[in-house]
Order: sequence, then C-alpha cells, then structure tokens
Amino acid sequence: QHNLIVYKCDQSLHSKLDPSMYIQLPWQHQEGAPPAGPPVKGAKIQPTRETFTIRTMVCSTKLTQNVDLLGLLKWRQHKDKLEHNLKGLMRVSGEEVVKFFARYV
Repeated sequence: QHNLIVYKCDQSLHSKLDPSMYIQLPWQHQEGAPPAGPPVKGAKIQPTRETFTIRTMVCSTKLTQNVDLLGLLKWRQHKDKLEHNLKGLMRVSGEEVVKFFARYV
C-alpha cells in the first residue's frame, strides 16, 4: 500500500513543463520534513494536502507458492510423498486447484 502525494500544477505552465520533472518529485510525505518544492526553480508545481492510496495484489495464473499444489505438481520427483500431497490438496481452495490444474487435464 502506498499513499501518494497529489501535486498541483499552474495551468498556464502546464503545456510548457517537461513531464519528466514529476519523476524528480517526492512521491510521499516525509514526516517532519517541509513539503518539497519544485525540482526546477520557477516552476509552479506544489504538493497539495491530498493524497491517494494505491493498493496492489500480485497473483499468478502460471506459478503457485502453495506447497500442497507444488508437491502434487512435482509428484514424479517425490513419489514417496504422493499420499501426503493428495491429503494436502484437500486444504486447497477449489479455485486454486482449477487455476493450476486446468491446463493438465
């Protein structure tokens, strides 16, 4: 989760500003530090009091970190653990099973 600063740009300078200037601006407020000014002297880009929050969740349809699914996917290398891995599969949600085993069926 990231709380990002919202910047205000003077409308009259908007078309004259190089967008790469924004990359130089801080993306979050630093506690105890004064708000950062523009990276180029005279540019009218000011941080506002507003922030917005970005929350991301990474998931894969190709790879899994679930040890029960991984054990079953690699059953040929660990045939002695097959029964244990099949029992572990009972703890895995149906959605996860379908997502990773659909291409094998």
